[in-house]
Amino acid sequence: MTPAPSAETQALLQVLRGALLRYAPAAEGFLLAVSGGLDSMALLHLTAESGLGSEGRLVVAHLNHGLRGEESRRDAELVRVAAERLGLPVVVEVLAESELQQRPGETLEEAARKVRYRFLQRVAEEQRLAVILTAHHANDQAETVMHHIARGTGLSGLRGIPGSRHITDEVRLVRPLLSVTRVQLEAYIAERGILFGEDASNVDGRHTRNRIRHEVLPLLRGLLNPALDAALNRLAEQAVEVTDYLDVLADDLLQKSVLQEDVAVCRLQCAVLQESPGLLLRHALIRLWDRVGWPRQRMSYEHWQRLERIVRDPSSLSLPGGIRAEVRRQLLILSYSPEKPGRIQI
Repeated sequence: MTPAPSAETQALLQVLRGALLRYAPAAEGFLLAVSGGLDSMALLHLTAESGLGSEGRLVVAHLNHGLRGEESRRDAELVRVAAERLGLPVVVEVLAESELQQRPGETLEEAARKVRYRFLQRVAEEQRLAVILTAHHANDQAETVMHHIARGTGLSGLRGIPGSRHITDEVRLVRPLLSVTRVQLEAYIAERGILFGEDASNVDGRHTRNRIRHEVLPLLRGLLNPALDAALNRLAEQAVEVTDYLDVLADDLLQKSVLQEDVAVCRLQCAVLQESPGLLLRHALIRLWDRVGWPRQRMSYEHWQRLERIVRDPSSLSLPGGIRAEVRRQLLILSYSPEKPGRIQI
């Protein structure tokens, strides 16, 4: 029998319910993305403990990428056993080596994340669930914002990880624990005696995120601000407010300027774009990238500036991700030729 929740656990349950009420008020069930790590195992048990399993359907999903051998198999079994003990249906799949492909300039982590989200989308559609829950938390948010700053992000990158976003028109991704710290999740795991897996790659210094987590942020907390994570999270919240407003203005600009918009080619009227300040013009182009699904992970602030400049001073340039931009006859023409993926060596 599960003991009565402590005040700290009650607070976590309240945060979870509040986030779901905000982002998915009409949801009748949820797909839980569970890797087996501390964060996702905390989400699994919190969601079950919240009573959502009795109010709607909860389905657990785990993808074994096959990158860590026996350790990956143990994580998959850990998730399966935990879900079954909670009385929840679980979908566990092993990724075929041929399914994991890596584009030039793309990290293994990025390629694996794309495959994982495709898996989650498919399972959600098969299970007829409109909401996928992931266990991203406040420390993940701080790391993401810091990573974007170091990479030379624009204002959009300061938003960090969104609390909710659509994967398709029918499936929404929700991150209900973004305001919860890892320390809080660790306390909950300890209180409930929950087993979880340790991914050795999380301490691999070759990964940029790990260097930010284990070296950069601790150094900055010690030298500058012990509450640095909270400060970065507040910055993300403010960036969301500002960019939400800019989104409205940018969409209006695109409506007036776009003549053609599809994944292969976009054509925009330069005369309309030139009437807007640089900030709005760049933001509109970022919105366009997202609307047509073009990759922009490697697009830095300098790239967006160069793109703005050719709108005002006609020229051409090649951009990351296989995108070519040129101005002809007062039209900005953006063409996309996907970079050929390469097979990942595991």
